Amino acid sequence: MKLSRARRVVENALGILVARWRVFRKSLEVQPELVDKLVLASCSLHNLLRSDAAEPVMESERLPVQAFDNLDGIRRHPTKYASKSSRKV
Repeated sequence: MKLSRARRVVENALGILVARWRVFRKSLEVQPELVDKLVLASCSLHNLLRSDAAEPVMESERLPVQAFDNLDGIRRHPTKYASKSSRKV
């Protein structure tokens, strides 16, 4: 695959993510190490939602809201944090 085509594919994929998930409409305010996981999780959720085989979730299978209270490692950081970290790379 040529580099220009690969770039188009990536830009299209990111455009789809931006259209579906509001978190991608501005700079991500998370630690750089978490960006890969965030993008992969978003892609997985997108694919699950698009899947024809996806069945509705039963009420008994839903997680209570409290299950998300202690998500380790996911904190909001000032936008400048990402810029400082990217300069180190």
